[in-house]
Amino acid sequence: MKLILLLITVIVLFKSGTNGLSIIKIQDQYVDNGDTFYLSCIASGASVGANMGWIQRTIDGISIGATFNDQILVPQLRNRYSIRNTGSSTREHILTIRNAQLDDAGEWTCTAYPESGQIDTMSTKVTVLTPPEITTISSPPVDLRLGLNYTLQCNATGSPMPIIKWRRVNPQYLPNYIPFSVGYLYNLTRVTANHRGLYECIASNGIGKAARESVKITFSYKPEVKAVREELVLPKNEAGNISCSCEAFPKVTRESDVRWYKGSQLISSSDTQNYLMDVVDDRESDRTVAILTIRNVTSTRGGEYRCRFRNQQGETERSLSVTVGAIADRYAGKVPSGASTITPSIIISTVFMIFMATCFH
Repeated sequence: MKLILLLITVIVLFKSGTNGLSIIKIQDQYVDNGDTFYLSCIASGASVGANMGWIQRTIDGISIGATFNDQILVPQLRNRYSIRNTGSSTREHILTIRNAQLDDAGEWTCTAYPESGQIDTMSTKVTVLTPPEITTISSPPVDLRLGLNYTLQCNATGSPMPIIKWRRVNPQYLPNYIPFSVGYLYNLTRVTANHRGLYECIASNGIGKAARESVKITFSYKPEVKAVREELVLPKNEAGNISCSCEAFPKVTRESDVRWYKGSQLISSSDTQNYLMDVVDDRESDRTVAILTIRNVTSTRGGEYRCRFRNQQGETERSLSVTVGAIADRYAGKVPSGASTITPSIIISTVFMIFMATCFH
């Protein structure tokens, strides 16, 4: 560990009679964390019987008598502090502090007590440059529900005092679509599914590396479902798709947890002669899309359809209306005429058109 000599010199000029001592002010000093530094107080004209000592006022505002003459007054500091006195007519009171810590920062005052006459003091500020350290961070909530409020809190120490920021790692950006929020508190107001994710607290002060800690916000909620298009036209005597989008946690990814109805009649997944069903998972979010392909759109296929999603928290359904016509809705997710199976390329094309429909809707 390098040794940096930080000499804080107090020159105390002793004047006879009633003039007392005079002080020469010095500049504030900065010390790297872990270094060794020296506090030196010099009293000129002091007699052999003069007394000298250091008092520290910590950054928390606590005053501690550190030394008096050749004594270290705080026993637990004696392994890092040592004192040395030299001179007779000119007295020097030198405090050596090893392995500088944040607790050593604050205002240090040297006091010279002559055998007669007035005492005098000199104060200087010592800053121990310390990398940030996160001391506390919120625990993941165990009972968070939709619509409630929750506050994330992160506390850090360091010198200078760290700046604290909150950001969301996954997904990127905070729920209000900004990259980060400054402050040790971050409020989640009226929680929705959009608030889920991994949040990271970052504390930085320009000394060393920034400190980082994260907390995951997760909770279960029943499906939130919407029809990609609530009203659409499918071409007569061709194949076409209708779709519903769902957000839920746990996610609805199994086809057995999705039900399609024509009116009040459940559409069987085994009726592959007339219908094909698929569930497409968006791996970056809680979202899935259910696709119902009508193999041959006849006039009897028009009417109301319902999609129903379920998970451990409950189930939700939405309705959509299908009209059979000669010209298809450009966002209906049309499948080429005569298709007998749903191929991966058709599914990708369908999902693309579904997201385009969502954007333009």
